[in-house]
Amino acid sequence: MTKKTDKYTVPEEILEKHKFGIELARNYWVLNLPTGISDEDFDKIEKAAREDGLELRDYVYQEIQGTRYPNAPYITKIEKTQVQGSMMEAVREFTEQYRQTYGEDIFWIPKYDGSSLAGYYDITTGRCIRVITVGGSNLGSDGIDQTKKFSRYFPELPNTGICAIQAECLIALEHGFGESSRQKANGLVNSKYMEDQVDCLAGIRGFRYFLDPSCPMSIETAKLSYRDIMCGLVRRTYNMSGDCKFSGGYVMTVEDLENLGEEVVNKDIWKTDTGTFLVDGLVAYTYGGVCLQALKYKDAGRGEASEVLSIKWNNQITKGKDSWSANAIINPVVVRGSKCTKPTVGSIKKMVDTGLSKGAKVTIILANSTIPQVSNVIEKGNLDYEWPTCSCGHKMGPDDIFGALLKCGNPDCSERFGRMISYLGTCQTFYDIDLNKLLIIDRFKWEEKTDLSVVMPDLEKIIQNNLGAEEFNNYLKQYLKTDLQKRNLDLITLPAYKSLLQYVTGNNQGIIQ
Repeated sequence: MTKKTDKYTVPEEILEKHKFGIELARNYWVLNLPTGISDEDFDKIEKAAREDGLELRDYVYQEIQGTRYPNAPYITKIEKTQVQGSMMEAVREFTEQYRQTYGEDIFWIPKYDGSSLAGYYDITTGRCIRVITVGGSNLGSDGIDQTKKFSRYFPELPNTGICAIQAECLIALEHGFGESSRQKANGLVNSKYMEDQVDCLAGIRGFRYFLDPSCPMSIETAKLSYRDIMCGLVRRTYNMSGDCKFSGGYVMTVEDLENLGEEVVNKDIWKTDTGTFLVDGLVAYTYGGVCLQALKYKDAGRGEASEVLSIKWNNQITKGKDSWSANAIINPVVVRGSKCTKPTVGSIKKMVDTGLSKGAKVTIILANSTIPQVSNVIEKGNLDYEWPTCSCGHKMGPDDIFGALLKCGNPDCSERFGRMISYLGTCQTFYDIDLNKLLIIDRFKWEEKTDLSVVMPDLEKIIQNNLGAEEFNNYLKQYLKTDLQKRNLDLITLPAYKSLLQYVTGNNQGIIQ
């Protein structure tokens, strides 16, 4: 009889023969318990099982493959800033500011565009014993255990005190997936299986390391520079193609980047000595390896040309907002591996100013690396913006543009009133009301511009005494500075007053407008 695993078939007699080794491997690799024997003896047991066709580590890893496991609290989110212009110029400015403030130089590394992993180490042996997915919803919570698929690629780091390496799983562009390389890497990382494809396609690039402060060996490691440690990470080659399966990231100074030239630095495709990869910015590290900040390209991916077929409007009021958004329905294009059919138009004012309408020739990008968006209008369309009609009956148009947003311009809009009533129904008392949800003024936070301990009692008096919508408006307007803020208040005053009066009194009769 044999026992089938997802990788190989193991005869029962072999499993029985190496029962003790399996128990030791389970303690060490799965349960994080001591084996009770020396490393040398454990290695001998592993070797004996391997000669019989049983890889102890892979066999026990199947018990945890694809399960959820918490990442360490030090695997934190990297602060990101979007670069509006030249990346090279932003790097120069950031470096100079840091030099002036701290008197130290910093290192830069490409912000690889793949799928993040954390490899956790046994500091006594320097072996990678667990690999967990990182990023997105996994960051700061449970990731997916992918130890079985990836641990063998992480280098051994004995006598270093390194307890974890954060790395990016990448697909080199040489493999022919083009703009889909990022999606392919995500698929390999998050899938429960696909091990053969991992071996053939995936490359791992370390970019962040963590030291165990309780380990004496970490003291000497801490004296090394970030670049020294990244360069010292052993490169590993496992697949038939000869790809580098693991290496430290490509670490540079600002002078190194300048030598590469602005044309290279400002691009989102980088060719290195271990392959050509998609990147979406650069990340700054201190001499000692502390991550400072990521500078991201504003627009990830090249702009792909297409034609606008129509404009689709989306009512955001039902989502607790007070505006409408728009998508351009276009002839489908592929940007970074993603098929785009209805990119967002972004600012409604910009849409009108640029003539983004049916027939327009446009370019499409992935804003923030993920969101399909119209980048530029190459040629104007027919200037018919297919303006929507609110459920209150108001037909919108250019006069209803408030900043970058489109809003129903009816000051007595029944839909807006309904939104407010619905929200107030979730509030137990008057003082539970969040003014940012009831009185939506774009780019304005009531708690930052007012003293709510004063404002809320004043508003309650206005409502309880039914002093009227005009008094309500005049009171709130004193806190607003810009004409756009005041226009927004005028638009929402009447439904806000009516809804609050109904909330307080239980009816909306006798309203003084």
